[in-house]
Amino acid sequence: MAVVSRRFGVVPCARVDSQQGRSLQNGWTVRRILHSIKTQICTIAISFTLFNTVRLPREAFKYGDIPYLVTYSFWLLAVALPTTLLQLAMGQLSQQDPVGVWRAVPILRGVGHLKILTSYICCIYSMIYIALSAAYMIWIAKGTFPLKDCTKLHLTPNGYENKMNASECFNSTFLAPFAEQPQYLGVMAILIFVLWFFVPIMLYRLRKTLRIALIICTPIIIVIAILLFTFLSDSFTLTTMLESCDHWSILTHPYIWQSALVQALLSSNIVSGYLISAGGTVYRQSDVRWTAIFVTITNLVSAWLSVFMWQSISGESNKDTSFVSILVLIYQSSVSQKRSKEWPLLGFGLVLASGIVTVLALLYPIYDKLHRLAGDHWRLFACASSALGTALTVTVLAQGLDVTSLLDELVVPVLAVFTTLVEIVGFVFIY
Repeated sequence: MAVVSRRFGVVPCARVDSQQGRSLQNGWTVRRILHSIKTQICTIAISFTLFNTVRLPREAFKYGDIPYLVTYSFWLLAVALPTTLLQLAMGQLSQQDPVGVWRAVPILRGVGHLKILTSYICCIYSMIYIALSAAYMIWIAKGTFPLKDCTKLHLTPNGYENKMNASECFNSTFLAPFAEQPQYLGVMAILIFVLWFFVPIMLYRLRKTLRIALIICTPIIIVIAILLFTFLSDSFTLTTMLESCDHWSILTHPYIWQSALVQALLSSNIVSGYLISAGGTVYRQSDVRWTAIFVTITNLVSAWLSVFMWQSISGESNKDTSFVSILVLIYQSSVSQKRSKEWPLLGFGLVLASGIVTVLALLYPIYDKLHRLAGDHWRLFACASSALGTALTVTVLAQGLDVTSLLDELVVPVLAVFTTLVEIVGFVFIY
C-alpha cells in the first residue's frame, strides 16, 4: 500500500489506490466491450459469404423461394446450430486446427484433411465468381453499358432494341470458349492470378489481419445492400412472391431437403473447418453457446434478406438458375429496366466484397494448418498453394461452367454431408 510521509506521521493513501484500481478496471471493461463488438462484427461478416448471398438465392429460384427458405431454416436450427456449437467448443478447448483436433483419434484425422480439401475446392470455384464480378465491374466502368460485345440490335416497331440477353452476353465474353475469344480468358487468368495472391495477403498475420479485413468488409457489404434494396426494390414483386407461397407440394420431393441441408452446412461454414480454427483464435474468449446461437441467427437473417433483395431487384418471374445466376440477374435487370451503369457496378461490387469474405473464411483453416506445420515458413507454402490454386482455377474456367457446376452441385455436397456425419458420430461414440 502506498504511503506518504508527513510531519506528524505516516498516512495511508487509500484514495490513490482506489482511484488507480477504478481507472484500471474501467480500462479493462472498455477493452472487453470493444473486443466483444469486433468479434460480433466478424460473426456478421461470415454470414455474408457467397454461400448466403449467391448460392442460396440460386437454389431458392430452383425450388421456390418461401418453401426453400422454410426448409433451409429447419436444417439450420436442427443440424447446423448443434454442429456449430460442437465445432466451436472443440476448437476452443483443443486450440487446434481441423486436423489437429483429432490427434487423440488418428483414424478420424482424415475427416480434418477432407475439410481442408473441401475448403480448397470451394475456394477454386469461388475465385471464378469473384473474377467474373471484378471483370464486369472493370469493363462496365471503363466503357458503355450495355457492353458493346453484348449488343445485338434489331429493328422493332418501337425502334432499335437489344435482343441479346445476359446469358448470351456472358457466354460470348468472359465465359466464351478459348478457341473463340482467347483474349477474354487471358483477362480472366490475370484477374484470377491477382486475386489468388492479393486476397491471401489479408491473412498475413492470420487472426489479427483476418479480424481487420472482416471488420472493413462488413460495413461495405451492408451499405451496398441497403442502397440496392432502397432504390431498386420493387414492392409489387415482393408482394407477389409472398402471395404465391402456397405451392408447398415441392416439400414432398427429397431434392429440396437434400439441397437445403447442404446449404445449411455451407452457410454456417461447418464444411470448411473455419469454426474449429476460429474457436481457438477469434472466439477464444467468447461463450461458445451464445456464439453458436448468434452465428445461426445471422445466417438465418442473411439468407432471407438475400433472397428478398435479389427477387425485388430482378422484377422477373423466370430467372436463370445456372452457376452464374446472380451475375446474370444483375446484368439482365439493369439492361431491361434501363438503369445507369452505377447500379450494376454496385451489384457486382457487392458480389466482389462478399467473395473476398468467402475466400478469407475458406483459406483461414488452410493457413492455420500450414502455420502449425511449417512455423514461420508457412507463408512460403501459402504462396505455393496460391500458385497451384491459380493454375487449377484457370483450368476449371477453360473447361467451361460444366466442371464448376459439377464441383458445386455434386462433389462439395457429398463431402459436406459425409464429413459432418462422421464428425458427429465420431465425437458422440469416442469422446
